[in-house]
Amino acid sequence: MASSFPCKRWLAGGFLLLAAACESSSPSGGAGTVFPDASFPLADAGPGGVGEAGVDAAPDGGGGSASWTVQIGSSAEDGALAVAVDASGNVVLAGRTAGVMKGAHQGGYDVFVVKLASDGKELWRYQKGTATDDEATGVAIDASGDVVIVGTTQGDLFTTTNGGEDAFVAKLNGTTGAEMWGVHVGTTGGDEGEAVALDASGNVYIAGITDGGFQGFTNAGNVDAFAAKLAGSNGDVAWVYQIGSGSADRAFGIAIASTGHVVLGGLAAGALPAQSKPFGSGTHAFVVRLTAAGQHDWTRQFGSDSTAPPYDVSARRVAVGPGDDVWVVGETRTKIGNDDHAGGGDVFVARLAAATGATTWLRQVGTPEVDRPRGLALGADGTSWVVGLTQGDFHVPVRGAEDAFLVAFDPSGVTLRRDQIGSDESDQANAVALGSGGVVVLAGETDGTLGAQSFGDSDAFVTRRTY
Repeated sequence: MASSFPCKRWLAGGFLLLAAACESSSPSGGAGTVFPDASFPLADAGPGGVGEAGVDAAPDGGGGSASWTVQIGSSAEDGALAVAVDASGNVVLAGRTAGVMKGAHQGGYDVFVVKLASDGKELWRYQKGTATDDEATGVAIDASGDVVIVGTTQGDLFTTTNGGEDAFVAKLNGTTGAEMWGVHVGTTGGDEGEAVALDASGNVYIAGITDGGFQGFTNAGNVDAFAAKLAGSNGDVAWVYQIGSGSADRAFGIAIASTGHVVLGGLAAGALPAQSKPFGSGTHAFVVRLTAAGQHDWTRQFGSDSTAPPYDVSARRVAVGPGDDVWVVGETRTKIGNDDHAGGGDVFVARLAAATGATTWLRQVGTPEVDRPRGLALGADGTSWVVGLTQGDFHVPVRGAEDAFLVAFDPSGVTLRRDQIGSDESDQANAVALGSGGVVVLAGETDGTLGAQSFGDSDAFVTRRTY
């Protein structure tokens, strides 16, 4: 029998249990030197550092110029896993820290959130954790400018855990960073929160992974993917949807259509329900569309038909664009479309028809080395922006062990540009967001120096570019 999904709501220090319910001075692979700009001094609001914003003296080979690059960190390991831009051009990044960004480090990784103004100046920061590991993996900004984060906690971050670990969702005041509410969403098993999206009314949708069973569902075996809808006002759970193949299945992305349909993307190691095709070995990308009420609409699963060696294909992020068509970005270790497999792990981007999930186009790009996508942002016209990490020469020669990359495609899948950003150490972009006026913001982690200074171990970084 499936277990229930208790959702514990934190409000003003208390909670209610609901019954129902990545060394270089260049940010552009050596194409432009970063110089500190005295007009952007950043005050340090806590023990963790936020470096001065740097400006790129010249555009890189891909046509982009860095308005500014900021490196953020403690003396320990830090990384930005998500980024969002509000209507005023302010930038919010979220992730994990093993040190002190503000207040005290609680243990393992803590959650951190930092808000920067459109010129790169810090506005506020937030840190919260337990004695175990906690991290924020998704961030979104609502119409009022308030910040919603999703992630995973192994401890009692807002309330007591339901099981071994829970997904969490929290809303922070956009002006001050103060907590407004926080909830745990989970089963008696282990649960992870991976991505977040908001609808026009401010309702919150999350994607994640569970090895338990939410109310009305029985775990198919191993781990399943799930999606949940929560009220933006207080985090009350409206519905949860769970899907699995009997093998390891994980959801990493979520997006909302204008019709209210919810799109979920991830990987499946077996055939999901309604998928009768006999897939080969390895994992396969999946996209599931749900109705606004959380009911199944259609499932699309695609990958390699090879049986040996295992060829893994996975979806990392999804977005909804013109005509409510679905864009999906992921990684493949084999040829899955008309483009040749470059080697290692390639990046793929596909556009799927809204009504059926049929493929409109699929593009595959990469180097002979390993390339891994991590983030996707979609313009209003359907131009897609993909970021991640590369161990090869994606646009310019790789600087360190791995660099961050950015690649953009027009609405028909034609490649518009490639950029590569790196220090002499390891760097990767984990997220991308779009602002007005051609602004593209990348966030990730670096073991070197991408901004004006490094704070120790790995740092988070964010760079704002205009194309």
